[in-house]
Amino acid sequence: MQTNTASLGSLFSNGNSYTVPTFQRQYSWGEEEWEDLWDDLWDLRTAGASSHFMGALVLKTESSIRFVVVDGQQRLTTITILGLAVIHAIEAQPGAENLARAAILRRLILGDEDPASLTRIGRLTLSRADDGFFRDFILPSIQPSNPLRFPESNRRLLQAAAFFHRKITAGFGPDPSTEELARFLNETVARRLQFLVITVEDDTNAYRLFETLNARGVSLSPADLIKNYLYSLAADSPTSLAAIDRAWLRLTGITGLEQFPEFLRQSLAARHGRIRRDHLFRTIRKQAPDRAAAQSLLQSLESDAELYSALSDTSHEYWRGRLEDRRRVRALQLLRAPQFNPILFETFTRFRRDDFSRVLKLIVVLAFRAITVARQESSVIESTAADAARRVRAGEITAGAALSAALAPVYVPDQQFLHGLEGLSLQTPGRDGRLARYILFELERDAGHLERDMDSDSAT
Repeated sequence: MQTNTASLGSLFSNGNSYTVPTFQRQYSWGEEEWEDLWDDLWDLRTAGASSHFMGALVLKTESSIRFVVVDGQQRLTTITILGLAVIHAIEAQPGAENLARAAILRRLILGDEDPASLTRIGRLTLSRADDGFFRDFILPSIQPSNPLRFPESNRRLLQAAAFFHRKITAGFGPDPSTEELARFLNETVARRLQFLVITVEDDTNAYRLFETLNARGVSLSPADLIKNYLYSLAADSPTSLAAIDRAWLRLTGITGLEQFPEFLRQSLAARHGRIRRDHLFRTIRKQAPDRAAAQSLLQSLESDAELYSALSDTSHEYWRGRLEDRRRVRALQLLRAPQFNPILFETFTRFRRDDFSRVLKLIVVLAFRAITVARQESSVIESTAADAARRVRAGEITAGAALSAALAPVYVPDQQFLHGLEGLSLQTPGRDGRLARYILFELERDAGHLERDMDSDSAT
């Protein structure tokens, strides 16, 4: 992995080209992001600051001049659209010198023309969903006759072009100085926008970087990288690609796109033991080395995905007519115990339903003792739970008693539990208040066998 600081002009020089992975997220920026970028550039132009930092740009090296954009496509795409808006404004003014200015700036923003075909090679190739529209309408500044027939991401590209055209007209006037426009693009945009450029050699390092940056508050999406890898395995087979696409959309529709990597980590833990977050992508590549394996993997996840969704929704049909299960699921949500999800995935499909209900009860007890009161290390709980889930999957554990024995390492003995409970300190507002209320209701239930619902009962 290499890092350096570079201006946009430096990035867009020496024949460099950038490709957004075919199946990466489509263009999604809107007016708020466009406005922020324009305001930053206008301040840069008028206030005289030497530079403006645009954040990290993560690239995977294909060759010395060819790069895949792992993160940063929204910024690069938007800046390219802004550059085109400036070029089109210059071209709209009469005079040979303006055509010359526009030609120089086109080479800066878009790259050189191919000498054989006389078509512009292009600095930036967008995702499959957006690149055709970008080349057909945004590059030549053509308005489609019916924009509504195009996908939302295509319309956003069109709206971005219109937004920057309005800003240029408002900022430079209806009859702008083309020298000022050229200076704005060549100096303010190309030279004074600065990126932290991080280049990696392979997808595994890219995924690790995603996790590292996420831990530091940078908004990146590991789901995009997983999707791109799985889709790329079937890029040469339209039938397989369509099947993977359908499976992906079903799964992420159930779990939610941003939650999908964590769900996948939990589901795979039941097959391979605990998986660290920074090892997830490596595990996926090992388990899905080709398109057939990718299809099989995605298909095998569907039942787990449905339960994953149900565990966050007490109104899910899985809990219909099962009030105790619903109460326990609500408790697990409050106790925040996803470490035990691999066990629930495996026992839900392999145990009888009444036995699964007993597993839910066991997990609530373990979670309250180990997580809430004893505050055991999450990694220890994850490892123990994943190993037990793997044994359920292998058929080594077929009953609740054997499962309890397998989970004994995280069971907090009564004396230690009571000591921890005595020292438990909870603040009444927020989640701690709900947790205190849960404890009181459960104590009353155990003492008097009273069936009272903590959400609907005022308990005053």
